Amino acid sequence: FSYKSNAQKPTTQKNSNAVFPADSQSKCHRGSTEVTHRRPSSRPASLDDTSKTPLVISRPILIIWPSRRENFGRLSKGSLFVRRLFIAGNWKMNLNRGQSLSLVQSLVESLRGVSDVDIAVCPPAVYLGELGKALHATNIGLGAQNVNSKSEGAYTGEISCSMLKDVGCRYVILGHSERRAIFGETDSMVNEKLHAVLAAGLTPIVCVGETLEQREAGQTQQVVRSQCIGSLAGLTEDQMLKTVLAYEPVWAIGTGKTASPAQAEEVHKDIRSLLETQFSVGTAQRVIVLYGGSVKADNAQELLSEPNIDGALVGGASLKQDSFEGIIKAATSVRK
Repeated sequence: FSYKSNAQKPTTQKNSNAVFPADSQSKCHRGSTEVTHRRPSSRPASLDDTSKTPLVISRPILIIWPSRRENFGRLSKGSLFVRRLFIAGNWKMNLNRGQSLSLVQSLVESLRGVSDVDIAVCPPAVYLGELGKALHATNIGLGAQNVNSKSEGAYTGEISCSMLKDVGCRYVILGHSERRAIFGETDSMVNEKLHAVLAAGLTPIVCVGETLEQREAGQTQQVVRSQCIGSLAGLTEDQMLKTVLAYEPVWAIGTGKTASPAQAEEVHKDIRSLLETQFSVGTAQRVIVLYGGSVKADNAQELLSEPNIDGALVGGASLKQDSFEGIIKAATSVRK
């Protein structure tokens, strides 16, 4: 901060540019604020008279409190806000009923003591009900891999947000590259689903990412920004704070190739910069942005140590207890 001494009477400067998060459940307030800073009155009398005058903060300030809605962050000495790491497993179309139950039961037991990392698994839809019961009252959240934007009706083969809530889901993956490439989902379709998910009180995990051809053509920033803008269209700041993003370079999904920590951090940093432009600094600093793309136990710590990477959306490595646990163990060791 920059301070100005005023040797006359105490003054109060209105700061209409102060940035606050727009979360309606936050403890801070939007709008102009009056800020006056006085020196302690107990200072030695030998100091000159200016020691008794107020100091006026002459620049905008940023104050961020974690939302009470989710435990996605905490205040931390040395930084205004520390985003809580989040590890989610996307099982895709894998495992049968017995394997799914066995994996969940093993994870519940082995991860029982983890309290500083948020965890979720997203199994195939046919097992959501049964696994929801197994995960009830545990520290592992249940998520779906897709949803329809309609609340009900003649949509054969589709699942609504209310159905997902009914079986215990908390999260929904939206716009995964496989949905975009194989099933033709567009940013507009993802956006429609996003608004439905938020209206239902579920937490969306919105995926974005470029293909190898787009990266080699130098279009990564353009593609990722375009997907973010289209997929997040019409959100309020409060809704953005309730949305998780996941950067998944298509060329690194299931290929064994992984973006280097520097490559991933570059995109994550640019996504946060875009959020500052589209919403506010406070909102950008609080949104969780995951990385996905061949994340494994042996590369997780290096990736998660990057300042703008807040967790991982894990594919193949989430299908086995030891590899998924290894990633979560790596997350618990990260200190930012």
